Parts: sequence; structure tokens; C-alpha cells
Amino acid sequence: MRINLVILFMMFLRISFAQINSVLSDLPVYPFIHYDLNRFELIHDNPGYKILYAKFDTLLRQGSNRINIVHIGGSHIQADIYTHRMRQELQSFFPGVLGARGFFFPFKIAQTNSPSNLRISYTGKWTTCKNTQPEPTLTLGLSGITSALISDTAVISVIANYDSITSYDFNRVRVYCNAVSESCLPVLSPCNLVKNVSINKSAGFIQYDLTSYADTLNLLICRGDSIRPFELYGISLDNDDPGIVYNAIGVNGAMLKSYLQCNLFADQLKSLEPDWVIISIGTNEGNTRDFDEPAYKAEYIRLIKLINNTVPDAAVLLTVP
Repeated sequence: MRINLVILFMMFLRISFAQINSVLSDLPVYPFIHYDLNRFELIHDNPGYKILYAKFDTLLRQGSNRINIVHIGGSHIQADIYTHRMRQELQSFFPGVLGARGFFFPFKIAQTNSPSNLRISYTGKWTTCKNTQPEPTLTLGLSGITSALISDTAVISVIANYDSITSYDFNRVRVYCNAVSESCLPVLSPCNLVKNVSINKSAGFIQYDLTSYADTLNLLICRGDSIRPFELYGISLDNDDPGIVYNAIGVNGAMLKSYLQCNLFADQLKSLEPDWVIISIGTNEGNTRDFDEPAYKAEYIRLIKLINNTVPDAAVLLTVP
């Protein structure tokens, strides 16, 4: 019996490698692409990846684990095209481990492109600040973009689509903002779904725990203090289900220095409890004749150290340099 299993396993490997070679042989030949270099290089016995792999093992064997991924980048991440494909693949490779939608910014408020997998509408007048500005005028969080309400009230509506058939449901909502006074908190409706509201001042978010799962939310927001109006840093849709939470965070034109000037970056990154942080930054730095290699390297080291100090157990992957 054991010999038969070995033979079957060897046949499986042979078929798998044959399929891989077939795919590689079908790739177009371009002199400027080095296919042999397109691979992940991991430091031997990297402790962050040992923890990450162990969590994946538990998820596959027991179906009772949660893995949080934070992917940071520029315009290619803001559009959430290939990151959403990654989200779909990771959330469908094992039955019953869909996970949650996670963190996002409602870019429509900022008059810029939004992921197609979320339906967002809003009212009210807003002004926006981005981490790509040389001197940001508003406090910036993990998303790298902040919208401040300049009208008296506003409503943000979100329908968490997954695809044309299913949608992400949630029973926990976090609104990352500067409203930490109980007298002027955003009101989430329908109100009868909200069983508890709590405030995290250090990370700057309000958490709404719901009595049941929902896939649509409406937030009624008041402008608040005339000196410091309501500022929105992002929204997170979460639940208690096992699986993968793939948080895609990007701003058009963002560079390393863009995220280094986000005041609440560390506190809000820590609040997402990431197991894996993926950094896809560098395209915008390299797209110039005046590329400053020493400055680029120094900023990369600063960002990696910031992440390591904030979430020391998280694995880190660099995909652009």
C-alpha cells in the first residue's frame, strides 16, 4: 500500500512539473524580461514567514484561523485590480474560509477612482488631502488620504459587493476618523443593528458591533467642531469568519516618502493586526531621470523599520525593487 502511495505521489509530481513546464514554454520571449529572476527570495529561517506559514497550515487543516494581509502601494493598488484578484484567489482556495472585505477608503468622496468591487455613494461637501502632497494640510492615516467634511452633514453609503453573485457581509464596522467625542459620533443605520459602540483614541477609529450580519451600511456624519471638522481616514468591514482578509491600500502617485509622512500610519497599521505586509512601492520613484538611489534606499529602510517596530511578528514582502 505504501509503495502504491509513493508511486501515485511521484506521478502527481511528474504531471505537475509537466504542466508548469508547459506554461513556461508558452510564455512569449522578450529580451528585457528575465523569467528566471521572477521568484520570491526569502531569508533562510525568517521568523515572520515561519509564523505566517504556520497560520496558513492551521487555516487549511482546521478551517478556524484568520490571516490579515496589508498590501501598500500606489495607483495599481488604489484601483484594486490585481489585489482584488489576489483577494478572490486566496478567499476561494478552501471552502468556508471567505474572510472579510477589510480596510478601504471611499475614494469617490475624494473625486478619484475607486475599486469596482465596492458600491459607494455619498452626500455632503468634502475637501481632500493626500500623502502625495508636499505639505499635507490634514492629518493622514494608513490609507494615505483624508477627506474632511465642510458641509453641516453628510451620508456615506457602502454596498460591499464581492462579485455579481455574492457580497461581503460583516458584523463589525470600524470608521477611522478624528471624531472621538461621544457627543458627535457618526450614526450607523439601520440603528437597530448596532449593539455596541466603542472608541479607540490611539488608532483613531470608532467600532460598531452589530447584532447580525449585513452587507450594506449607511453612515450619517455631522461636521462637528468648526475649528476641526470631521476627518475620515478609512473604513473597515469585518466579521467573525475564518479566512483571509486582504487589505489593499494605495494612492495614485504614492512614493515611499508619501507613507512616511502619514501621522497615524503606525497606530492604524497595528490596529489591523497584519500577519503579512506587502510593499509595492518604487515605480513612481524610478519613473524619473533624477532617480536618487541612496535616498530611495534610506526611505525603504525607514519604512521597513517602522513596520517591523509596529508589527514585529508580521512577515514583509517587497515586490517592486
